[in-house]
Amino acid sequence: MPQTPWLLEASWEVCNPVGGIFTVITSKLPEVTKRFHDRYIAVGPLAGSRTGFRPDRSWLPATLSTLPLEAGWWEPYGVRALLLPGIAELDVWKTRLWEEHQLDTLGASIEVLEPLAWSLQVGEVARALSNDVPVLLHTHEWLAAGALCTYQGPSVFTTHATVVGRITSGAFEMTPDQATQTARDHLSIAKHQLEQLGIRLASVATTVSPITARECQRVHGVLPRVVANGILESSINRRLAYQTVMPFLARSWMPGLDTHSKLIVSHGRPELHNKGFDLVLEALAALRTLPLKQPIIAVFATPVPGVRSLADPGGLSPFREQDAIVDLARQYGFPGDPRVRVFSIATDINHGPFPGFPIDTLLAAADVGVFPSRYEPFGYTPLEALRVGTPAITSPTAGFAELAGGLPGVEVVEALSAPAVARSLLKALANPTPEDLCRETARHFNWQALMEGYDRAYAQASHLSRR
Repeated sequence: MPQTPWLLEASWEVCNPVGGIFTVITSKLPEVTKRFHDRYIAVGPLAGSRTGFRPDRSWLPATLSTLPLEAGWWEPYGVRALLLPGIAELDVWKTRLWEEHQLDTLGASIEVLEPLAWSLQVGEVARALSNDVPVLLHTHEWLAAGALCTYQGPSVFTTHATVVGRITSGAFEMTPDQATQTARDHLSIAKHQLEQLGIRLASVATTVSPITARECQRVHGVLPRVVANGILESSINRRLAYQTVMPFLARSWMPGLDTHSKLIVSHGRPELHNKGFDLVLEALAALRTLPLKQPIIAVFATPVPGVRSLADPGGLSPFREQDAIVDLARQYGFPGDPRVRVFSIATDINHGPFPGFPIDTLLAAADVGVFPSRYEPFGYTPLEALRVGTPAITSPTAGFAELAGGLPGVEVVEALSAPAVARSLLKALANPTPEDLCRETARHFNWQALMEGYDRAYAQASHLSRR
């Protein structure tokens, strides 16, 4: 019987939270560790934020002891972690990658070269460990794809969104050659080609939704296996969350606030167009013209590296400076209208937008979460709302909408337009889906069931390597 391999899972977001991939990896860890126990190692960049990393070399296999790396634990998840620097002699590798894979790094920025150097070192670590034990390497996104150039053993590559999809907001029909030209025109050719290498060099290529699988087929000519994202259940109390958030808003910014106001929350990367924040603002502006029964408070919470959040000493004003959401809100006449109040909050993935409570508390306090993204390969934000019992409005172009459309608590806007978003908001506020049904919808995406997709991908990768 084949020996159970060691699983090395490499992502730029290991101990370095940025967005949804961090949520994917950390939320499935309970299921992963049930399968691999102490044979699981998370691998991240030494150049990252080192969030939750505690150094400890006591567990490090001897075969890795002479390599340039930091070993330790990723807390609070309780798993072993390695933080790696970039590989030495990157210029030599750039030449080799051009000769062997036609990877065009000419003129590539540090945004590309730093992850490339790191990912090559990831492959070297996997190769060194495989001299002693069987190793299965799982890499995420173009940032980690270079590892498959230095490690040729069993591997799984997951793309969470294509580079060209982000460039075009998913609004394209093109051949792989046209996709390559689009990436070149937008100075993203190295990212695109690394993504393509990951898909083609991996033993098994995977992606997070049927929408993204079809996108990969158009962009790269390969149809990956779908491994849908999951999420952990939450027992947060919505009533207590509301009783926490609304008084805080009243104390901080809005003396005399009607604490029975309706609360709308939208959060995600600070991408005004891709995330549909502009549609939400235009819809809110339209709602001001209607005879609303209750005031509406809308909070936009976006992770912005380097921008301090309200949790920092001294805090900051409800509106941030140099913020595209703020700029557009002002164009629509916010702030100042008591019927619809808008706030844009800087936060990060580890800390909530307000002192003392995480983003889940804000979502649980909301009457509805609204996420009409123009480009959303999966879409964790509506799922995060549903798991705390809050109904969610999502986009017809989101992978999550294709997987969950029609389930209780999921409102798919009929079109990507402000009037359609406004109608969905009015519908969700007037006829809210009961909390228990929202939570039940989220349970369809429990990792206990969805981990089977990864199990099959890992088994196939190991089988192909033995052929």
